[in-house]
Amino acid sequence: ERTKAVEAELAAHKAALAKRDEYVALVQEFAKQETEAVAKQVAAATEKVTALEKDREPLQTAINEKKKLAEAQFVKFIKDFPQSKQLPDNMSRLGSIYLDFKDYPKAATVLNELASKFKDHKAVKQAVFNLARAQYESGQKPEAVKSFAKIVEQAKEQATGNLTYTAEKMLEVDSDEACKLALAATRELLARSESATHPDREVLKRLRENFLFYAGNAALKLKDAAAAKGFFTELLDKYERTGYYFDARFLLCKACRTLNDMDGAVEQIRD
Repeated sequence: ERTKAVEAELAAHKAALAKRDEYVALVQEFAKQETEAVAKQVAAATEKVTALEKDREPLQTAINEKKKLAEAQFVKFIKDFPQSKQLPDNMSRLGSIYLDFKDYPKAATVLNELASKFKDHKAVKQAVFNLARAQYESGQKPEAVKSFAKIVEQAKEQATGNLTYTAEKMLEVDSDEACKLALAATRELLARSESATHPDREVLKRLRENFLFYAGNAALKLKDAAAAKGFFTELLDKYERTGYYFDARFLLCKACRTLNDMDGAVEQIRD
């Protein structure tokens, strides 16, 4: 009787394993089909984008030719009329053209000269951001940090796009000063997302989970575990399906450990 019971139990176990294998096979087949479908969609989209880019080539070529002509005119103007009231604006425009052509060293040279010679000119505010961007893209990270610091000093007056770029890029620089800039920029963006009167509020509300993650990351790098915990907790509480879910839980665990909140740390890694 005991042998029969064991055999029956083994048979049931084998049947369960067989069902599990069947289920796994179905899941794998479904995943394969989904992957193939997505790959086809990506290929179709890529083909469409390539076709559009090809159709735009004549127009883009014409635009680039116009920009080259403008570049030559601005260079000549700057050389011939160094005392002109239009000099700052034209230097800013020349720097923008260099940025469009991804000639970051030239852009940095022109915009740095503009920021140095005409500190109070209206063209300088955007030029300083363009300078910081040019320095960052050309690998001049220490210089970029100094330029981004000038942007953060006037955070409330800066465009939302400028602050977003500042936050993202300063998080990629391994220095406390850069992290402080990233945190300050994200705090301003978070404040705007809560402001009933800010014109960018609706757009920023949709990006708020990104800014919470940036802020938490920056705070943790700056060893402000309490602030990091607050940012990550809000992110996980308000955005249950966030794409940052696992990263945020891991970083929240680190913040809790730093604060000697071992129960909180264990909770984040329980799953």
